[in-house]
Amino acid sequence: MPFISGVKDKYPAELLENRLTIEGNVVASIMKDLLLLDEIKITSKDFISKDGHFLFSLAKSIRDKGYAVFDEVAVKSSCSEAVYEKLESVGGFETVRHMIDVIDTQNFNVYIDTFYRENIILRLHREGFPLLKDTDTKQGKMKIYELFRKMTAEQVIDWYDAKLSEMPITSTSLVLEDEYLDFDDEFLDSCSEGE
Repeated sequence: MPFISGVKDKYPAELLENRLTIEGNVVASIMKDLLLLDEIKITSKDFISKDGHFLFSLAKSIRDKGYAVFDEVAVKSSCSEAVYEKLESVGGFETVRHMIDVIDTQNFNVYIDTFYRENIILRLHREGFPLLKDTDTKQGKMKIYELFRKMTAEQVIDWYDAKLSEMPITSTSLVLEDEYLDFDDEFLDSCSEGE
């Protein structure tokens, strides 16, 4: 099973579509250029695939130790034998080299924005937002998550904020008339005495 335990139970299959590719693009870009980690704010908890979680954690660990290049020497020099064996179990450096060779980091902004957007979608689902519900669009009816997938991460947030701002706000605050606020000397004296 490619996902961390419990993920498939937590999210509908529609929300997990292409997730492995999305995570793979982000991780491959980071492994190709570890300095990208200095520009983004993600953690291993943002990954829901086992391999994505592991490879990101490994790349981050190597970067945190000061390395600028993700290579076999950096991994063997800075990681335990158990970590190296775990890397071997997911394909080893042959797989890493292939991932690095096929990815173009010039597309990283698109990869990371897609990753952010998908994480927003998952969070909205956890919060109970009806992503599988139909909504009206210029193109006709579509599921809200399908609409979100046509947007950037920022556009998803803006859409959500706009929907929230459309909600009516009712206020039941009572305005007290002056005649109800008549504090006489007796009341003020009792307050000063602690009554």
